[in-house]
Amino acid sequence: TKAAHRFDKVNSSHHQAVDRLGTGLEVESWCATDDIVEQIRLRNYPFGLGVQYHPERGKIYDSLFEDFFSRLINSKHRRQD
Repeated sequence: TKAAHRFDKVNSSHHQAVDRLGTGLEVESWCATDDIVEQIRLRNYPFGLGVQYHPERGKIYDSLFEDFFSRLINSKHRRQD
C-alpha cells in the first residue's frame, strides 16, 4: 500500500506494532528505519484513522499532526451538516 507519509525518525515509545492489516485498512505512514506502521486509515468511511506515533513529542510530525487534526475537524463539520 502506498503511504502518504514516511519518516526517517519516529517518536515511538511502544513495544507493539501492526502485523497484518484488517479488511479495508491501509497504511498511511510508517517508519523508514524499521518499517513499523505508525498510521492507518479505514477506506470507504468518512473518518476512520488510527495512529501509533507520538506527534506531541516532536517537530518531525508537524505536517502529519496537522493533517490528522484537519481531518478530524472536517469530519466533525460533515457530520453536523
